[in-house]
Amino acid sequence: MLRFMRLSRVRVHNYRNIHGLDLELGQVSVVVGENRTGKTNLINAIRLVLDPAMPYAERKLTSDDFWDGLRKGDPTYEPMKALETISITLQFADFQNDGRIAAVLFQGLVTTTPVRAEMTYVWAPDPTKGNKYRDGVYFGSNGSGKRVGPDLREEIFVAFLHALRDVEGDIRSWRKSPLKSLLEGASEALDPQQLEQIRANLESANSTLQSMSPIQQISTDLESELLGSVGRRQSLGATLRSTPPEPLGLVRAMQLYIDGDRARRLSAASLGGQNILYFALLQMGFRAQILQKVVSHTLLLVEEPEAHLHPHMQRAVLENLTPRDGQTSMVVTTHSPHVASAVDARHLIRLKSGLTGSTGFSARSAALSSREWDDMNRYLNATQAEMVFADKVLLVEGYAEEVLLPAFAAILNIDLDKEGISVCAIHGTHFESYLKFCDALGIPWALLTDGDLDAQSVSAGQARVTRFSANNYGGASPASLGMFVGDDTLELDLYATGANGSIVDSVLVELGSSNTGSRVGAWNGKPSKSSLISEVVVAGGKGRFAQRLASELVEVPGYVKASLDYLLASK
Repeated sequence: MLRFMRLSRVRVHNYRNIHGLDLELGQVSVVVGENRTGKTNLINAIRLVLDPAMPYAERKLTSDDFWDGLRKGDPTYEPMKALETISITLQFADFQNDGRIAAVLFQGLVTTTPVRAEMTYVWAPDPTKGNKYRDGVYFGSNGSGKRVGPDLREEIFVAFLHALRDVEGDIRSWRKSPLKSLLEGASEALDPQQLEQIRANLESANSTLQSMSPIQQISTDLESELLGSVGRRQSLGATLRSTPPEPLGLVRAMQLYIDGDRARRLSAASLGGQNILYFALLQMGFRAQILQKVVSHTLLLVEEPEAHLHPHMQRAVLENLTPRDGQTSMVVTTHSPHVASAVDARHLIRLKSGLTGSTGFSARSAALSSREWDDMNRYLNATQAEMVFADKVLLVEGYAEEVLLPAFAAILNIDLDKEGISVCAIHGTHFESYLKFCDALGIPWALLTDGDLDAQSVSAGQARVTRFSANNYGGASPASLGMFVGDDTLELDLYATGANGSIVDSVLVELGSSNTGSRVGAWNGKPSKSSLISEVVVAGGKGRFAQRLASELVEVPGYVKASLDYLLASK
């Protein structure tokens, strides 16, 4: 299978809140994380290496751009006086099949099997110039190779979309507009004879309009005002024209309108509509540049594509932006579960802040089979990827636990939102792939599972977590890993805890049939598992029973409390 060049890895050292980040990237990378974890800084780091359009003021770094941890609590410490350095290394893979890019990247070759090349942005003191700081991009991983010339940046087009983008302003500005390359390409394809006819028609229209008395009077008055102000030598020769005199100028002056024949200005569109238009124009421009071989590869860097978009549109826009060929790649940052749930789970990257700076975790490192990845994609899509955005995750079997756990936490005076804990039901007991996924993304977890005693009082739940531990964690104690098992089913464990039995009886009678009361009374507070589950079914099922019980002040079973305590202590 033919492979195309891709940005395969990024390493960032001492840049802002990133001390030593090393991330593996794919053709598509969707970066999530809480505020202040370094998502924007990661994008800026990539731009420092590749984006020639990055403003000089942003490219010229200062002491404030160094990782705060270098100061070690000393506010007087100056990183640049201490000759500290910032470095950002990008690694490229699979470029050998593109002759134009390969001719440049082979200068930064670091391995041949597989083929990998690197280049590094360095902000460092120059000992030959009195340790004055300089910046530059060099082939290799340590900044000591040959300086990267403009030829590579001409082959890789970097498109950056800021989170606070001004779509209307960018489209109106010829320099920034995504229409620019499209209209320039259209201009080159126009027939010269047609252009000449257009020029003649324009000149005739302009002459007719200029000859009208009210218009002519404005031009005459303006010229008189200029002559009176600065004299004939400095007069500007100003004229009023409705269109540029040259057809190509007319093409350049074309504006984007909406609502078809009504031709409303772009400002009349909603912010979401403007963003959709902007993304569509970008896609058209990228494809045109690749087809015309203006560039060999497009790297799309997008901050928060969800801005101002309805959830359905968020998913649709991301799907449209996602590269379908090997000549475009994309790095996206997002706070939107709708965006995160719309991509292949393998593309997810999670940033997490800590004492040693932001660290990064890539989902693709999870050892899942193809079928497990398919299952994970369906699960994240159905749950809006809440697991991915959680600071900590409590994995449970089903809907009943998902409903009851927040109520139990409230009884224990635990605010799940403030603690960043999400309760995620996997609707089964197949926890293993979810544990691997959470581990890959660096998400602390705990799990709750039923004991599920059989006829010989053997706990299937204990066997389950013992197997998980043996397969993945060297056989460590399940509880020490965060795996907590009930005595039997959740409903029976609840009934047997403290004085909960009478509360459960009352809920079952309230929700059940006319005969429920007599059957429940016959238990004398000691129901069998089958009889209790039977009455739960009569009451509307486990979900309905859990919803009603969640409003009662019950005593929380010990293993449930232990799971929450475990997560509270997790870092």
